[in-house]
Amino acid sequence: MTQLTVLVADPQRMPALRDGLRLDGRVLRFMSTNLATALESIRTNNPGVVAVDAAFAETAPGRAFLDRVSTLAVPSSSVRLVRRRRPMPTRRGSTRGARRASPW
Repeated sequence: MTQLTVLVADPQRMPALRDGLRLDGRVLRFMSTNLATALESIRTNNPGVVAVDAAFAETAPGRAFLDRVSTLAVPSSSVRLVRRRRPMPTRRGSTRGARRASPW
């Protein structure tokens, strides 16, 4: 069975996370402006992972979202905070890892 991940992030950060994260299986992406739909998807699809942008999780709406996810008690689901790593300079002055993100 293919693992399902639900990714939630602010609209401004979603492109960087979408391009930088390497997530296994199918990924459903939701903007932080559409949390009701994200919660419904979590409830009905029982994803293996709920990945939440760490910057969003630090906000009041992000904390409320995480609290609501925890009340859903989805079996065998884990919540993980994700953050994009900063690019690392190389000897030539270019950047390495610019498209990488912390896996969790």
